[in-house]
Amino acid sequence: MTEFLNKEDLSIYSKAADPNYSIESNGKVDINPVTGDVTHRIGLSVKGMQRLVKDWVSESNGLSLDDKAELIELLSDAGNRYYDNQTKEWKLKS
Repeated sequence: MTEFLNKEDLSIYSKAADPNYSIESNGKVDINPVTGDVTHRIGLSVKGMQRLVKDWVSESNGLSLDDKAELIELLSDAGNRYYDNQTKEWKLKS
């Protein structure tokens, strides 16, 4: 799946001509500054993507409570599960 980034997705410092990213079936993510140009591609493994998201969420990122709730909803299997910190397992909601 390839997605193109809109102007509102980018910071004012972005100089990429046609930025896009692709999410591969194996979970890896490629970020490209220009469509078809793999010379300057940034490729992230699943662990690399997890680290990027974890570090970003841990920092002061400006997410609203609604934005955070949306991420939690996605991670919790559409709200059907919750994470038990004691057992370190996802459990079905009853």
